[in-house]
Amino acid sequence: MAEIKTKQNNASVSKFINAVEHETRRNDAKVILKIMKEITGKKPKMWGTSIVGFGTYHYKSERSTQEGDWPMVAFSPRKGAMSIYIMHGLKNHPKLLKKLGKYKNGVSCLYVKKLEDVDLAVLRELIKRDYEYMKKKSAGSKTQSRRARNPMPHDILARLKKEGVIDDYTARPAYQRNDYLGWIARAKQESTREKRIKQMIKELKKGGVYMNMVHNPSRKK
Repeated sequence: MAEIKTKQNNASVSKFINAVEHETRRNDAKVILKIMKEITGKKPKMWGTSIVGFGTYHYKSERSTQEGDWPMVAFSPRKGAMSIYIMHGLKNHPKLLKKLGKYKNGVSCLYVKKLEDVDLAVLRELIKRDYEYMKKKSAGSKTQSRRARNPMPHDILARLKKEGVIDDYTARPAYQRNDYLGWIARAKQESTREKRIKQMIKELKKGGVYMNMVHNPSRKK
């Protein structure tokens, strides 16, 4: 399982936007910020160093093993254009896109050079519909688990306590605890199982690592 590297953080959204060098991009960012605030009713949060997002849902790619938390709607004032994330996928909004104006697009992202090139009322409706869809999708995913819950074996619990990492284990996100246990349980040989237990314990002691990947929230000071 490959974890999404871009994480929500406590950096200042206003400082980030005010520091955007491109004047048009900076002013447009303030307009989009206002639109998304009004639609979502949520406070903006920085994701990574250059994305401003609203709300959170758990993303799991259907085309790869990548998964993690991601904003429901977001934007990023990039150097070449304003990126506006439409997580439902742009192909689901053909009628609105025809009326939007001048833009380029990826699967789930609009690229707009300047807001005066698009119809703001249409853009607002596009963001609103996307956010409503993502809210329903997020609510549905919370009512039913997407993966099996792996029980804690008695021997592993004893090892965690013996190694003094039980608190480190319980402090990890639920999906990580579940993934560790599932990964260990899938071992076909006892030697492989033992190797995986030792890796988990090593990562818990070290902190900042999960399945050989960087995990900054668990980094130890």
